[in-house]
Amino acid sequence: MSELALAAEDFARLMESFDSVAPRVALAVSGGPDSMALAFCAQRWRKSSCVALIVEHGLREESAEEAATVQRRLKAMGIDAEILPWHHEDSLVRVHEAARRARYDLLTSACRRLGAGDLLMAHHRGDQAETVLMRLAKGSGLDGLAGIDPCLVRDGIRILRPFLTIPRARLEATCRAANIAVVHDPSNASEKYARGRLRKVAPLLEREGFTEDRLIALRTHARDAREALEIMTRDFLARSGRVCPGGVVCVARDALATAPRAVALRALRASLRYVHEGPYPPSYDALEALLAAAWGDAPTWGRTVHGCMISASSKSLRFFRELAAVSERVPLSAGQSVLWDDRWLVSSRTLSGVVRPLGVVSHAVCDAVAPDLRARVPWGRARATLPSLWDGDTLLAVPSFDSAAPLSAVYVKQTFP
Repeated sequence: MSELALAAEDFARLMESFDSVAPRVALAVSGGPDSMALAFCAQRWRKSSCVALIVEHGLREESAEEAATVQRRLKAMGIDAEILPWHHEDSLVRVHEAARRARYDLLTSACRRLGAGDLLMAHHRGDQAETVLMRLAKGSGLDGLAGIDPCLVRDGIRILRPFLTIPRARLEATCRAANIAVVHDPSNASEKYARGRLRKVAPLLEREGFTEDRLIALRTHARDAREALEIMTRDFLARSGRVCPGGVVCVARDALATAPRAVALRALRASLRYVHEGPYPPSYDALEALLAAAWGDAPTWGRTVHGCMISASSKSLRFFRELAAVSERVPLSAGQSVLWDDRWLVSSRTLSGVVRPLGVVSHAVCDAVAPDLRARVPWGRARATLPSLWDGDTLLAVPSFDSAAPLSAVYVKQTFP
C-alpha cells in the first residue's frame, strides 16, 4: 500500500519534535525495512550531513556478507556508510543482551569519532508495544512500563527515535514505494529469544485484549505517572538533598523517613546515579535494601551500592564514589583536558602525567601538594576518589578547583538531581 509511505514532510514533522538536532547525525542501520526507511527519509531530510553505521555482530555466518550488502545499498542511495564489527569471545553467555550492549557502545563510540551529536534509531510503534509487553511480563515498575523514550542521552550522544508513533506497515510501504531492497534477520523470529516467542503468540494475546493500542495506552499512563513522580522527587531533593564539595551527595535522613516510599526510592536512585552514572541504574532490590537501612534504627552504618559508598550518620546519608570501583588511568599532557571517571573534566596547564584517583595518602603528602584540599573537601573518602596527576608513584598535583591553577577539575554534572 504505497499510500502509507512516509512523505518527506512527514519525516520533517517527526524531526521537529526534537530540539536543535545536531548539524551531523548518524543513523543506526541493520538493513531491515525499519532502518532502511529511516535511512531513506533521513537522506531526503539532511542529505550529506548523515552517516550510516552498520553493526556487524558476527553471530551468524552470513552477517558479514549482509553488512557489506547493506553498505553497498546505502552508498547507492548516496549515504556514507561504515561497518562496525563486534569482536567477541565465542563462548558468550546471554548473547542477545551482550550484543545489545555492544551495539550501543560501538554506535556511540563511532558517533563521537565522526562528530555526530545525534544518533537516529528506527524503533517503531510495534517495537514500543512489544517492549511494554515484555516488561509487563517481567514485572517491571512504572519506569519499565513507560517503554522506550523517544530521546535520551547515552555516553554523551543523544539517541533519537522519530518512528515510535509510526506503525511498521508504513515503514515497509516506504521501502516498497522507493524500491529499496531490505534484508531480514531470522533471529528476530527465533523462539530462542523472548521477543520472538511473544511474536509467535501475539494473535492469542490480542484476542485476550493485549492489543498494540492498549499496550501503547498503558505506556502513556505509566509515562504520565512517572513524570509526576519525577517532579515530586526533584522537589524532595531540592529541599532535603545537596551536593557537597568533591561531588558528595548528602540527603537528610529524617526527610527520607517521612517521604512516600516511591519518592524515597527515586531519591536514593538519583543520588547514586549523580555520583556514579554507570551503564545501568541500580537494581530495585538494592534500592529497597538501602531504603530499609535508611529507615532503620541504627544511627550509623556504611555500605556499597552501584559503585558508591554510602555512610549514614544520625542526620544524613552521604553518597561517595567507591574508591575500589575507580580504576581509570588516563594520560594527560600539558595544555590538554580529559574526562575522567565520567565525572571530572581535568585540565593541565603545565604538567604531564597520568590521571588516577588520589587514593589514601598521608595528610603531610596531601598538604604539601594541595594545602587547602582538606579544608575544601573534609571527608577522606571523598578526597580518595578525586582525580590527581601522577608520574609513576610520585604525586604531582591535585586539582585546586581553580581554573588558574596548574591542574584544575570541574565536576561535569552541574545540576542535581
